Amino acid sequence: MKTRLKIYSFLLCGLLMHHALFSQNSHKHQSVLTYSFDQAFIIITNEFASDSALKFAPTFVTPPYETRKIKVYGPSLSVNLVPIHKAADLFLLNKGILTPLTGKLADSTSRAEPLFNISDLQVSITRNNRLYKDWQSIQQSGVRQSEAWLIKKDNFLLFNDTLQPGETINLHFRNKRSGKTLISFSFEKMQPVLLPYVAKWSRNNSPEVSHTAFSEQRLREKDKELGSIDTFYQYWPPQYSRTSIEGTFNKYSKLALYFRKPSLSYPDTSLQYALTTGSIRNIRWQTTGHLLILPRLRSGKQYVLFVKYKDNPTGIRAFKFSSSPDWYQTGRFWLTGGAILLIALLLFFFVRYLIRFRREKARSRQLTQSLQSIRAQLNPHFVFNALSSIQGLINKNDITNANHYLTGFSNLLRESLRNHDREFVALEKELSLLDTYIVLEKLRFGFGYAIQTDHDIDASGIEIPYLLLQPIVENAIKHGAGPKNADGSITIRVYHENADLHILVTDNGTGFDTRTMEGNGMGIRITKERIRLLNRTLHGQSIHLVIKSTTAEGTAVHLTFQNWL
Repeated sequence: MKTRLKIYSFLLCGLLMHHALFSQNSHKHQSVLTYSFDQAFIIITNEFASDSALKFAPTFVTPPYETRKIKVYGPSLSVNLVPIHKAADLFLLNKGILTPLTGKLADSTSRAEPLFNISDLQVSITRNNRLYKDWQSIQQSGVRQSEAWLIKKDNFLLFNDTLQPGETINLHFRNKRSGKTLISFSFEKMQPVLLPYVAKWSRNNSPEVSHTAFSEQRLREKDKELGSIDTFYQYWPPQYSRTSIEGTFNKYSKLALYFRKPSLSYPDTSLQYALTTGSIRNIRWQTTGHLLILPRLRSGKQYVLFVKYKDNPTGIRAFKFSSSPDWYQTGRFWLTGGAILLIALLLFFFVRYLIRFRREKARSRQLTQSLQSIRAQLNPHFVFNALSSIQGLINKNDITNANHYLTGFSNLLRESLRNHDREFVALEKELSLLDTYIVLEKLRFGFGYAIQTDHDIDASGIEIPYLLLQPIVENAIKHGAGPKNADGSITIRVYHENADLHILVTDNGTGFDTRTMEGNGMGIRITKERIRLLNRTLHGQSIHLVIKSTTAEGTAVHLTFQNWL
C-alpha cells in the first residue's frame, strides 16, 4: 500500500508542478503543499505557503498525527481533498496530453486496512477561533469539482476564500464512526511586508570595461531582464529571498542588481538606496529604479548597501560585501613595511648608540689624559716642596732629620711611582701615605697633628682619588700650622652622614681671605681642577670642596663625597 501511495504521490506532484510552472509564466505564483493522508491527498494552494516541517512533497502523514502549522503569505487559500480509488483515476502528463494510467499499476501491492472511508470522513472548520463550519461529511462539506489538470473526479474543495492579515483558519478531520480526530491543519495569514528583494544580479570585474559602458549595457537590457523576473514576491517570506551579494570584488568591479516588483504596475522609481562604508546614521538616500547600478567601488572597503521602498521607509534591507584591497593595503604589505621600518629604526638607534659610545669613549680618554696631566703637574709640585723642606733642614744644620726626611721622601716617591696608573686607592692606604708625609713635615716644623676616623667606616673597603688629600694637607702645613712650629696643629677627621663620606682638614693657622688667596696656591688650584674632571667621569656620585678660613679659628677644608657609601 505504501509503495502504491508513493507512486501516486510522485505522479500527482508532477502534475502539480506542471500547473505551478504554467502559472509562473503568467506572472501568477502558486505554492502547492501536498499531504498523503491514508486514503486521500490533502492539497493546499496559496500564492506562497510555508510548512517548516515539510521536507519534501508530497509529505506522507503517518500516526501519531500532529497539527500541521502552515504560514500563509498570499491572500487566497484553497484546501482540496482527493480520495484515492484506483490508479485509473489518475492521469499522467505525457507531452502535454493527459493520459489515464493502467490498472496494472494499481494492483501491484496489497492494501492495508484504511483509517476511514470517504463516506465516514468528516471535517470541521474554525475561523479566527470561531466556528466556521461544524462537523460535516466530506460529501456534504466539500464542493465536488473536476479539473482536467488535476484529477478526473472526486476532488472535494473544502475551503476557498481570501484571508486578511492576522486571520487564522483551522481544519480538523475525524472518523465519524470512532469520533476520533485524525489530523488538523492550522493556517495563519502573515502580515505582508513591502521589502526590496533581489531577484538576480550581475557583475563585471574586468578593468577593460568602463563603468559607463557597463551601465549603458545594463540599461539597454533593463526591460528584457526585468520582464523575465517574477513579480509575485510580495507573498514571499523574507528567508526565501537573497540576502547577500556574494563574490570577490575590486576597484574595477561593476555591479547591477535587479529587484522584483511587487506588481507589474508598481512604479519603477519607487526604490531608495544608500551605499556606505559606515552605519545607517546620517546617510543620504538616493532614488533608483528596480535596476540598481552601484557607483564605483574603492579598494579595501567594507560596504553596506541599504535599500528600501518609499512606501515603507522602515522596511530597510541591508546587503554587506567588500572589495579586495590594493597591494599597498594588504596585511602583507604593512607587515613587510613594518619589518623594514623596524629594521631601519634598529639600525638608526644602533648607529646612534655606536656614535655616542665612541664619543663617550673619546671623552673618557680625553678626561683620563687630562687627569694624568693634572697628576703630572702635581708630582713636580710635591717634589719641589719636599726638596724645599730638606733644604730647610740642611740650612738649620739638622743633618739627622734631613736624612730621615730624605729616606721617607724616597719611600713616598717610590710608592707614588708604583701607583702612578691608578686613579683610586683605598681610603686606608691614602691615610697611611698622608700620615707618612705629615711625619716628614713634622721633622722640619715640629707641629702637632691627629687623624681621626669614625669606627663604623670601613677604610679598607672605600676608595677615594689617589693623593687627593696631600695638596690640601701640604697647604695646611705651609700656610697654617707650620709657621707656628710647636704651637701649630692639624686635624684630619673622617666621618659619614647617610651615604655621604666627609673628610675635614683643619689647622690653627692665622687664616687668609678666601676671596683673594683661595686660588693662589698651586696645589689647591690643581686639586680643584682634578675634582672638576673627576666629577665628569662619575655617575651618580660627586665630590665637593669647600674652604672656610678666619684669623681667629684658622682654616677648614671640607671634602664631601656624595653617594659614596
